[in-house]
Amino acid sequence: MVSVVRLLDELGIHHKMVLSGKPGIGKTEYITMKAMEEAERLGKIFVDLRDADDETLDDILENPQKYYIFIRIPVSHLIPDAFSVPERNLVKKFVEFLTPKEIKILSLKYKTSDGRKEGIYGVLFIDELTNYYDVSQLNALLSIFQEMEVGFTIRLSKNIKVISALNPPRYNSVSKEIPESLRGRISVYEVDPPTIIEWGKYMNKRYGDEWEKLVLAYLNVYPQDFAPDEKDHDPMTVTALTCPRKWTDLALLLYRYRHVSQEIKEEIVKANLSKDVATKFIALYRTNIDIARALEEISTNPETFNKYDPSPKILISYAVAQRPLNELKKKYMNFFKWLSENDREFMIVIVMMMDKEKRSIFINEPLVQKVIDEVSVYR
Repeated sequence: MVSVVRLLDELGIHHKMVLSGKPGIGKTEYITMKAMEEAERLGKIFVDLRDADDETLDDILENPQKYYIFIRIPVSHLIPDAFSVPERNLVKKFVEFLTPKEIKILSLKYKTSDGRKEGIYGVLFIDELTNYYDVSQLNALLSIFQEMEVGFTIRLSKNIKVISALNPPRYNSVSKEIPESLRGRISVYEVDPPTIIEWGKYMNKRYGDEWEKLVLAYLNVYPQDFAPDEKDHDPMTVTALTCPRKWTDLALLLYRYRHVSQEIKEEIVKANLSKDVATKFIALYRTNIDIARALEEISTNPETFNKYDPSPKILISYAVAQRPLNELKKKYMNFFKWLSENDREFMIVIVMMMDKEKRSIFINEPLVQKVIDEVSVYR
């Protein structure tokens, strides 16, 4: 299997694509990002219909050519009766079916400048595909994937991509196997979590410098803690299930509450990671190391970096990333050269932990650029 990031970077998103993988690895997030990128390439305004106000929805109805729409519907909410609500027409004496505005938008068409009819662009994302609980929901899925129809009256625009994601039954007790009647109509891709570098790139792109980058240094040293197998989680405990989604939450919370006491930070860690992983991460806060001395050592004798245990290594690399740009270029280039020959991924992680302005300059150093060019997963 390949990571969810690599798959979507190389394939993009396509109609009837289904991503199958562990919970919390970013399937929904990366599909959304790819939809946003596609909207940008088409020169259209991306709108998540769940977040749109009435004014925006009305403008989409009037000017569908301007927009690229996205809507996520968990399969548990896919209740056919909700998409075609009958209403009696007392004047004409028959029943009409009314459709929610957000669903009606999926069927919109408009005339192009040369007089052709074009359908609105966008994505209908059906999440938790195998969590349906009755035959009516399965029939609704078949109608959407096979006929591109929702309810009694809505035929989706040909430019709407129906995409889905699911957690296999081994990871989710309420998930079912994909029924044969549906499997023949979809393309199922099994995906792994992102790599640590891919996750760091995503965090920098999505949140800029407003996340705790110490988390990235930790994960580079303990990659096995990023998305541990379910067997590592004790179902009898009430601690969090460690997964990429929870690492994202932790990085954001530690940044947001960066001024609180050490004790409260440790409680934040415990609230977001499983007990064993939280214990290791908290050990970082309690590591006693003379950072100034360590930095001086690695600047003159880079190989001394290897004498340190994991927690000090994390803190030293984090400290290097915080040094001023001119100091990095003059004092620490020997250390970066040593990393380029002995631990390239660690070097890239340090660069990724720099703030955006510093990183954008330092990344153009010939030594750094050479390593980035050769480590294809970074591109």
